[in-house]
Formats: sequence, C-alpha cells, structure tokens
Amino acid sequence: AIGWSKKAHAIIKKINLDEVIKSEGVIAVVTADDIVGRNDVGPVYDGDPIFPKKAEYYGQPLYAVAATTTELANPDGSGGFHQFINPQKADNYELGWRGTNQNFSYEFTGFHIDLKDELIPFELASSPGRTFYSNAGSSDRSGIELALSWTMGDSFRADVSYTWSEFEFDSFIDDNGNDFSKNYLPGLPRHFGYLGINYDSGKGLSAILESVYSGKLYTNTANTVQVNGYTVANFRVSQEFNQGNWTLRPYLGINNILNERYNSNIRINAFGSRFYEPAPGRNLYAGIVIRFE
Repeated sequence: AIGWSKKAHAIIKKINLDEVIKSEGVIAVVTADDIVGRNDVGPVYDGDPIFPKKAEYYGQPLYAVAATTTELANPDGSGGFHQFINPQKADNYELGWRGTNQNFSYEFTGFHIDLKDELIPFELASSPGRTFYSNAGSSDRSGIELALSWTMGDSFRADVSYTWSEFEFDSFIDDNGNDFSKNYLPGLPRHFGYLGINYDSGKGLSAILESVYSGKLYTNTANTVQVNGYTVANFRVSQEFNQGNWTLRPYLGINNILNERYNSNIRINAFGSRFYEPAPGRNLYAGIVIRFE
C-alpha cells in the first residue's frame, strides 16, 4: 500500500505512522529516511524523488507499506489503510462421519457457518484492477460434503467427491443504501463435483484421468450477472526410472481435453463488468523430474 499526500504543497516535518505500523499484517513501512543511496528516479534529470521531503502535488507518494494482506487497502484515494473496516468473525458448526469397508472408504460432513462483518471485495472506477474490501452485515453458510474412494485390485483407485453449498447474505445494506439481504454470495457455486481414476502399475508407470464440475455462480453482490457451470477433464501419465542414486520421472499431460470454454477466475464486483478471466483451451504439457539421493 502507498500513503499519498493530501496537500498540493507542503513541507513534511514529521509523518506519524504509529497506527499504520501497529495494523495487522504489516511487515515494514518505508519513508524517505529509510532509502539508502540516491532518492531519485528521474530517468534523465534529478527531481523525481521516490519519497519526498517536501510534497509538490496532491497524491504524491510519501511512504510505502509492506503487508501480508490486501484487505486493509484504503478505497478513499488517500493511501494507507482502511481505518473503518472491521475483522470478520465466524461461528463454525460441523458434524462428520467417516468409515472404511475393505477397499471402500467414505466421508460425510455437514457444516454451518455464521459470519458477521464478512469481507466483500469490490473495485472502483478510479482504480480499475485493484481490489478493495467492505464489510457485509452478516451471512449464513450451510453445506454438505461427500467423499468416496474405491480401490479396485492392485492398480486402480476411483475418487469421487461432491459439495452442496447454500451461502447467502443474512443482512447486508451497503453504503449507498442497496439492500442485498438474502442474496447469494458471489463467486461461489452451489454445486461442485470431482471424479478421478488413478492407475499405478507398481513398476513406475502411473496415470490419472480426472473430471471437475463447477456449477453456476454470481459475479456480483447484486446477483444480476450469472456465470454458467462447466465440466473440465484432464489427463496425466508418468513413468519413473531408477538407476543407482538417480531417479528420472518424465511426464506428459493434457488439460481441458474437451476444450471447454470457462473462466479460471471471477473478479467479484469488478468495475465495468470485467468479471471474467478466461481459462486456456485444450493444452498439452510435458516435463521431467530428476532427483538424486
């Protein structure tokens, strides 16, 4: 994060960064006094300091903050940290059951989460591509997770999993008075499934064929834009060779076998409806792992 000057012209006598330094996730704060060597980035002539001793225009960078989180970025354009955002708090309830029966294992889990002051991402017209956060009033998250694994003989194993989710805002009115209560949380599908077939010869040859299904989801808090679900299939095969202390494992794979059109990421509440980050189509890859022990 960058701290900006709120004055067009000012002599900087002191910058009080005590509250910034004490903020959660902050690793370091850098000002002009911390720069070793030449404090100037002018490409031809001097006069363009990294961080100045005197502010010469509104919005001039005065200091930088290194942190392990972006949730505290200030959306008002003044830089530094968002001082009016609260940490989200959650009460989690979970009940599960698992078991095995010879070559078959299973796991079933039900869960419910009550969240208060949930952090919701958004973008601004003045800073497209940069993510800020605001607090929602509260939300409820309930769901069921099911996982099955079946070993067939000495070489094959099938893995199946499914997740059903019901995530919605319990109470959420934004700063503009928009009421999103009972809307579904954006960026999260209601249905998600996985199927994988694994093969291991026991002699170095292994392969996996897998398929992933992700259901429909919303791109924004208002639930006005919905993204269709998709199914993607992938395949990978490898062969391991051992010679003395050396192990070689070449591999070959193909992603998105069916050339499905889908998005690898959704930018929630992106400005200008720039929600979509398309995934690559069908693609091949190969490589080799070399290990010496």
